[in-house]
Formats: sequence, structure tokens, C-alpha cells
Amino acid sequence: MPLDRSLIDYLYDLGETENLPEVTIAARLLDLVWCRLRATEDPRLRWETLTYRQQEIALLIHAGHTYQQIAQELSLGLETIRTHARTIYKKMGVAGKKDLRILMRREEIFDEYLEDHQKGGHNKKPENLA
Repeated sequence: MPLDRSLIDYLYDLGETENLPEVTIAARLLDLVWCRLRATEDPRLRWETLTYRQQEIALLIHAGHTYQQIAQELSLGLETIRTHARTIYKKMGVAGKKDLRILMRREEIFDEYLEDHQKGGHNKKPENLA
């Protein structure tokens, strides 16, 4: 991605107006780049950026489970599920559960993962996942 003027201005502003460590500036830059990339990428490519656990949680969200139900089913803490959900929404470029469900319904690539989960295969890693 080429550096456009707004990105360069953002970096200068960070350096001049805030006394931040370089690692913080780098993290913010990566976050900004990620946001721009996800705005243009195919949702199927974004899906592949999710970890297996994140995909599993996304499927459960899509199926209508609450965070509490997901935590119980996966034997994880509620805050862990919330953290995963925020990461999923960010990576997929959606605002929340409703938008994620709409996106997953629209993209046929998610069907095979959803079918695997509904058949009870959600505890095994699908062969096509790295």
C-alpha cells in the first residue's frame, strides 16, 4: 500500500503532538494500515486471517449463540470470548454481531465451516485451515 498524504500527516501528528514511544507509534501505524487493507479486501481473505479459535467463535456468533453460551461451550472465560469477538469484528471489518451475521450469510465460503460446526465437528480442526 503506497503511503498517501493523510497517512504521512497522521504519522507527523503522532510524532509532534504526542510524546509516544516508537513501539506505540508503530502499533498505531499497523492498525491504520490494517483498517485500510480490510476495507478493500475480499471478505473471504479476511476470514483466512482469523485463527481457528476465532473462526470457531465467529461460527457460534453466526449461529445465534450469546457470548455466555460460547464461553460455556468452549470452556473459556466470558472476557476471553469478548476479546476474541472484538478481534473478529475488527479483522472482518464489521461493527458487531449483526453485521458479522449478515456478512457470513452473504459469503458462501462460510457455509462449509458452518456445516462442520452444526455436525458436531467444531472440536476438530478442518483440514483446509492452516
